[in-house]
Amino acid sequence: MLDYVSVAAEHLGENEWTIEDGGETFSFRFDDGASLMYLHNAVSDGVIVHEKIPTSLFDLTYDFDVAFDIGAHYGIYTVLLGVLNPDLPIVSFEPNLRNAALLEANIQANGLSAEVDTRVVSDSEDTVTFYNVSTPGSNSHGTAPADGLPTTPITKRCTKLSEIIKNRNASSAFVKIDAEGEELRILDDLLPAVDSISGVVEVHPQLLECESGEVLSLLEKHGASYDRLSHVEEAYWFTNID
Repeated sequence: MLDYVSVAAEHLGENEWTIEDGGETFSFRFDDGASLMYLHNAVSDGVIVHEKIPTSLFDLTYDFDVAFDIGAHYGIYTVLLGVLNPDLPIVSFEPNLRNAALLEANIQANGLSAEVDTRVVSDSEDTVTFYNVSTPGSNSHGTAPADGLPTTPITKRCTKLSEIIKNRNASSAFVKIDAEGEELRILDDLLPAVDSISGVVEVHPQLLECESGEVLSLLEKHGASYDRLSHVEEAYWFTNID
């Protein structure tokens, strides 16, 4: 966790929105109109509103060694995973520092101990050009320019989940991937590194350097079944656990 992310999080103010859903309480901090609009109805009637994905998928019955939230944005999935699975170690990746500060604030608001990492997750540990979208609250930052949106390119360090798995001596992982075109590289690195895996992946056909079917073929190659979750986004639940 980088010190300047934590410092920025501490100075975001105390504006906070609390959501009661399914017998659980989720708290979200916001610091402007964009974040309030995104977070005030983040979860409703057992569904993550923006992607129409059931929250029950994140109330895990398998005892995973670690969970990764890739493209964590403001932390909706991180908060869900942390509140529903209090003992689960979570690493949340958000390369945009503005979003990472609010992610950190939302982790703190819920009393969670998730780690925030601002590196880009990929299949190498090199550097990459990362495009920050200038629109407040955007979740379209990525390694490819967002179509039609103003962006600022910066250089970011990459990391591989396989190395994190190795360093933690882990053999199982839950993962949520919303990586704006990096999903194939991430899965190609991660899947061989674990024995047991479940998760949700958003596929971005317009940003991939291949057909979106290659992501699904890769899951099949590593023994994972999958089901499409949402027709709002091309999102899939996958698992190799019976």
